[in-house]
Amino acid sequence: KNKLKQFSTLHDQKVLSINSHPYSRSFDIEFTNGHKLVFKLYGSSANVISYESGTVNMFCIDYPKDLQIPIEHYTNPNLSSKQTFNSLIDFVKSNPKNEALSYLETEILSKNYDLPLAIECFKTQFLSQSIYILKTNDNAYGLSCFPSAQSMAEFPKICEAFDDFTRLYISSESFNSKKTSHIDQLQRDIEHQHKTVENIEKRITTLNQWSKTKELGDLLMTNLHLLKLGDSVIEVPEYLDSEPETKKSISLNPLLSPHQNASYYYQLAKNQAKELLHKQSELIKAKDKLKVIADTLSKWQLTENAKQLRVLDTKDKADATKKSISLPYRRYIINGFTALVGKNAKSNDELLSKHAVKNDLWLHAKDVSGSHVILKNHTGNPIPAFIIEEAASLAAWHSKAKNNSLAAVVYTFKKYVRKQKGFLPGQVIVERETGLLVKPKAFTSN
Repeated sequence: KNKLKQFSTLHDQKVLSINSHPYSRSFDIEFTNGHKLVFKLYGSSANVISYESGTVNMFCIDYPKDLQIPIEHYTNPNLSSKQTFNSLIDFVKSNPKNEALSYLETEILSKNYDLPLAIECFKTQFLSQSIYILKTNDNAYGLSCFPSAQSMAEFPKICEAFDDFTRLYISSESFNSKKTSHIDQLQRDIEHQHKTVENIEKRITTLNQWSKTKELGDLLMTNLHLLKLGDSVIEVPEYLDSEPETKKSISLNPLLSPHQNASYYYQLAKNQAKELLHKQSELIKAKDKLKVIADTLSKWQLTENAKQLRVLDTKDKADATKKSISLPYRRYIINGFTALVGKNAKSNDELLSKHAVKNDLWLHAKDVSGSHVILKNHTGNPIPAFIIEEAASLAAWHSKAKNNSLAAVVYTFKKYVRKQKGFLPGQVIVERETGLLVKPKAFTSN
């Protein structure tokens, strides 16, 4: 199972000899029929190649160049592709980046020693001289047997150098790793925030057309006599004073009356105008956040040592902790009275249990999901009816009934609102509630 036969001409052949190749990382197996199997041990490009009377086959087909290499390339050192040099000086000059060879040229060969003496002098100095710790321009550390402008410490023995080098190297690697990781995350945050800004700007462009939505309502109100219940579309004059008269097609809900269709477009325009204000505020905050992230990225990119990194890291953690402390409600001021609105079902429970007392008023839109609203009663005196109505409008706005013309809201004292064990988040039992009908209304939070 899962076997593939290869080199079939070698099956049942006897091995004549196994030959190593002194100048190559390879060996071959010679068979009695004259064929040879070469094992090329070149790491990731290793292969097994069969030479059979002028025909070349190979085990790994990912290296097609192996088919063009004659077997003599492995067995005959004179045919090797290695570069040869006429003198030691030529070899040294061909490797300008090799530290040891550069030292050999500048310190020994340049002094016109004869070759054997030069080599012996180099070996003596190379084996007996001090060990240096280097610090490169990119704050990386290395070891060298040769002094240079980058040398920062000298040691008589390599074992002594290793202690300091290991400490510096580990510290440097930890610093670079943490810095790179944080910079990568900040760059991803910037990319994400750019997309957020772009999406808000696109939405603002769309919402800027709210006045045209209102015009549709105006056109329907002007032409109510043309509308009939059940119509799904109508064409009306676009402008009363247009010459020649142009027509505009307006989609209608056939289940709504003419007045209700016009009201729909008025309400839609009103909601678009409110959302536009909200999105403009969001855009300012999004751009501010983008600037903060970009400034933080610049500071991290300029860090040069672990101490600076720790200062920035401590500040980032403190900022993150501060941001993570979030209240479960939004706060509104209604003519001097404080109203707290839960952010979600879980927050509603926390608002009721930790941020309300028994004589505070609890409000909620009737028979629809929405936020719990707590109207604080710090004085203990009865709350004026118009304040309760305003708070009820706020509760209606923060519910599924926010787009209705009118919404039913119930209210009672917090002491008559109970949560039983096993209830879902936000689910409560309400007693002695009073109901009223209000128009949903948005307020600016404080």
